[in-house]
Amino acid sequence: MKTLKVLGSAILLSILSSQVMAAELVNTAQGEKVGVVTANTYNGLDDAVAKISKKADALGASSFRIISTNENDNGNLHITAAVYK
Repeated sequence: MKTLKVLGSAILLSILSSQVMAAELVNTAQGEKVGVVTANTYNGLDDAVAKISKKADALGASSFRIISTNENDNGNLHITAAVYK
């Protein structure tokens, strides 16, 4: 249940964020899957999504989709995302 809340919050915050990202966060697979990237952070969802976006950009992706989230007891957030061209 906690994972669903974190995932929903990540999607909502990324949509509402004023930060411009080259790779776009999407809810469904769009295009050819080119890989999977991960990010860890203590700085919250915005930071995690920004890290995922930067890694997706490095792979030449046009979009990414968060496929899993996990927050451990010390507040570290781990996100995994599929990236698409």
